[in-house]
Amino acid sequence: MEMSSSSSSSSSSSSSSSSSSSFSSSVLLRTGARMPLVGLGTYQLQGAAVLPAVDAALQAGFRAFDTAAVYRNEAEVGRALRDLLPRHGLTREDVFITR
Repeated sequence: MEMSSSSSSSSSSSSSSSSSSSFSSSVLLRTGARMPLVGLGTYQLQGAAVLPAVDAALQAGFRAFDTAAVYRNEAEVGRALRDLLPRHGLTREDVFITR
C-alpha cells in the first residue's frame, strides 16, 4: 500500500483552518481507489443525530464514512450524504464509504 497526503505539513494544528488538511492522508488500495485514513464511524448514530454529525464531519474535512448493515443506519447516513454533499461542494466520488 502506498500512503499519501495532500498536506505538505506533518505537524498538527488545532486551528479550524487546518481541519480539512489534517484528514487528507490516504492509502492506495490494490483496486486503485484511495481510502482516507480517518473517517466518521457511524455505529450507534441514529435518527435526528445523523444529519448534524455527517454535516460536522464534512465541514471538518472527513471524506470517509464507516457504515454496516448491523448498525441499521445505512439509509439514514446515505440520505444525509445525498443531501449534504452538494452543500459542501462535493460529489459521491469525493467520499469513501465502507459498508
